[in-house]
Amino acid sequence: MARKKRTKTVDKWKSKNWYRLVAPEDFENKELGEVPTADPKKLLNKIVKVSMLDIGGRPNASSINTKLKFRVVDVKGTTAFTRFVGHEVAQSYIKTMARRRRSVVDHVVDVTTKDGNKVRLKVVIITVNRITSPKKTILRNLFKDTVIEMTQKMTLSELMQNILFGKFTVQIYNKTKKIVPIKRVEIHKTEVKGTAVKIEKQ
Repeated sequence: MARKKRTKTVDKWKSKNWYRLVAPEDFENKELGEVPTADPKKLLNKIVKVSMLDIGGRPNASSINTKLKFRVVDVKGTTAFTRFVGHEVAQSYIKTMARRRRSVVDHVVDVTTKDGNKVRLKVVIITVNRITSPKKTILRNLFKDTVIEMTQKMTLSELMQNILFGKFTVQIYNKTKKIVPIKRVEIHKTEVKGTAVKIEKQ
């Protein structure tokens, strides 16, 4: 009877190294976590989601329910460098504010910042009382015009700082409340375009 050949098992974990994920300078190069991989090239374009609270946001309902998204754009040694590519507020948090007898006005606007970055903004405006369709249209148009005017004067860094810390929505709120009573303005999602890294084939 022929003897069976013994197959040597390879521990895949032993072939992997741990890489430290680092936020960009705008976020003080804070550590976002660590990931294991045997091939650092596989980290490029990886999206990392981090709670705003974990990266220095104030401990409140907004920061707890806000995720920041970073894309790995470079790897040097055992450090993976990232670029900010957007944020997202939990839908469950938005729904808690959109109660009965209120209108929810959604809108999407594509803008270009002062330094040439293209960003998609998704906003929700929650009114105190129900409003008519014509007034919803007026709110959307006012929001679009206001956002485009504001972003043209800001770099991407300035825009995101203003959005994440509420200054941007305060200015929108002050304008829209002149039309109808407003309960809340929330830019619940941003997407920075054109941040993917091309990986050359070997």
